[in-house]
Formats: sequence, structure tokens, C-alpha cells
Amino acid sequence: MRFPGSKLLSQDLSTETTSFDSIIRHCEDVNLSGYMEIAFGDTEGLLLFYLGEQINVIYRQGNKIFLGAEATLKLRNTAQLKEGKIAIYELPLDMAHMLRGLSNRKEMFGQIFASDPLRELLGKLKDDGHTGSLEVLTNKGTGMILQVRGRFSTAYFETEAGVTFEKKEALNKIYELLDRDDISAQVFQSDFSPDIWKSRQHGAGKGRASRLQELLESTRRREVSGKDPDDDPGNRTVPVESLRPESVAVVVPPVEPEKSLDRTPLQEQILAEIRDQTPSLLAAFFFDLRTEEINAEIVTAPEETADRLIVDKLPAFIKYLENLAAMRSDDHMELLSMSTENFYLIVKCIHETEEGIALIADRSQPVTLASSLLLNSSHRYVAMLAGAAL
Repeated sequence: MRFPGSKLLSQDLSTETTSFDSIIRHCEDVNLSGYMEIAFGDTEGLLLFYLGEQINVIYRQGNKIFLGAEATLKLRNTAQLKEGKIAIYELPLDMAHMLRGLSNRKEMFGQIFASDPLRELLGKLKDDGHTGSLEVLTNKGTGMILQVRGRFSTAYFETEAGVTFEKKEALNKIYELLDRDDISAQVFQSDFSPDIWKSRQHGAGKGRASRLQELLESTRRREVSGKDPDDDPGNRTVPVESLRPESVAVVVPPVEPEKSLDRTPLQEQILAEIRDQTPSLLAAFFFDLRTEEINAEIVTAPEETADRLIVDKLPAFIKYLENLAAMRSDDHMELLSMSTENFYLIVKCIHETEEGIALIADRSQPVTLASSLLLNSSHRYVAMLAGAAL
């Protein structure tokens, strides 16, 4: 089994020369995000890791599939009786996280010969606010597409030669391949657990709840039921630490909360106030920390220029830094400040809404004033959103 974007770290390790448990400990010690394959000839096993945490175990014997603790026991017993060959693969953090929360996999198309059915399906899932993935399997490569509340989040595509593409480029490669006359594809859809997605921003197994999300959801439930949701024991949060890792593979995703208020008018208001107080402004914009999409912007740079490229690439860079910070237990990014000879940029991560706000200005205005303005603007934004939810 190969996942798009995987990188081979080790292969042909033998369970006769290296113990099964020591290899697992090594994967945990190096904080592996990826998977380990064990082939015994007539049987095989797959262990998935996310930031060193063992999140899923699968054991296949003929047509029988075993998961979780039962799969782990069978793998250990088989490794004691037979020689197994082990291969270890690293995955991009987004792909490893995607596999961590998928469930309810079902086939959507047994065979398609063009990109139109896939485009139409993605459009329908966008309208439905779907959170999950689509797998596209062809004889020329394999792709995976992740949507979060209907919006495109990321994609990976790996050719049969092992060349990997990511994000929008991967999606376009999938479309191009499907439009070839000699290609057909199978498409599988999976759901993705919202709880697993939220935990992504702050490391494995230690998700930090968003105060604003809790407020919006609590208000919505109070309006529907006429009761305080905290009075109902069934609505109290179960600590993530109390879940066993093997249960993640078979968890049934909870129902997505209703879509939050349209934030665009408020974002545009905040950006307009920043523009009025920043004569040297080059760009100010809100972006989604999950999907990297820019939601509202004021940008003076024209398209296809170096300044515009900085704006377009900054969300992906912030997301990358957030992934690195998340590897350190419960750590996460708060503020990024960077300057060059000609300009400076400041980014504030707003974890209550899983967004970021960025300001780019030339050096004619003191950076301390711009930094203070951005911080105050982000705090006002959160406070105004919370007030609108009440």
C-alpha cells in the first residue's frame, strides 16, 4: 500500500534480526508521521503513526481485516513465528493527519473516464459543507483530496514513477490525468472527524478547545433547546487523553455544527480600519489557518509581481510553522514578525477562529505602531464576533 507523498525511510528490515517492538519504539522516539508495513508473505500489517503516536493498526489475513488491539496482537504473534520484511515510510504532516481521522469509506465511482464527474462531486460536497477526503485511484498514479466544511484544504498526487505534487497543483494534475483518453479512475469518499481536525493545530492527543467555537456552539444549542447546554451531562467534553489510540480508527464522526456567522463584512471593516491608520500599507488580509485560503484582503500590489507572490505564499508558510510548533506538545504560533530592507510583515494567529491576520507595510512607518495596531485589531475582531454570537 502506498499513500501519495510518502517517502521511503527504511526497507527490507527483518523481524528475525530486529525485534518488532524495538522498531515500533524507534518510530515513536523519532516522532514519525507516516506508516510501517510488515509483509509475511500470506499476511501483512500496517501501522500508522502521527507525531510518534500509534494511531491505527491494520492486519490482513486473506480476506479478513483486523483493527486496533486485535491487529496488534496478531502482528506480534506472527512476527514471533515467521520472518517479516518491514518498510517504513514518512508522510507529509497533513497527509498523516488526514489518515488519522478518516472513516466511513465508500466507493463513489467504480470507473470514470473524465474529470467532469469528479469536479461535479467536489462541487456538490462543497455545497453540502462536507469534511472528508476523496481518493482517486488510477493506473498512472494515486491522489487524495481533503475538504474542510466543503472548502478545498489540500491535495496530494503521486505518479507511478514516484513524483509527488501537492495542493492546487496536485488537484490540477488529477484533472489533467482524468481527461486523457487512456485513463480511467476509481473514486472513494471518506468522512473526516471534526474533533480530529481541531486537535491538529495543537499536536496529537492534546487539542486545545477554541473559546469562540465553544461560545458559538453553546449559544446555538441554547437557542434550539431553550436550556443551558452545560446543565446536560451529555454535552460535557470528554478529554482527548481518555481516548485509546486504537479507538481512533473506528470512531464515528460527530455531526458538524451549523456553519458560523458570515465573517466577511466584519473582516472587511477591520481591514479598512487598518488601512486608514497605516499610510505605508502594502497589504492586509485575513486567511484560513486550515485551508490557507485568503478570505478578505486589501492588497496594493498587482497580480504576478513579487509583492503579490509574498501575499499568496504567506498563509502556506504560516501553516508550515504552525505544524512545526504543534510537534512540541501543546505549543502553537501566536505572532510572526519579519523585516527586510524595504518592508516588514506581521502575522497574528487567531486560534479562537482558526484564522490569521497579516499586515505588510514599507519601512516608513514604525513597526511598533503597526504591530500594536494588528494585535488590537485581532482582539477587537474576536470580541466583536463573540458579541454577534450572543
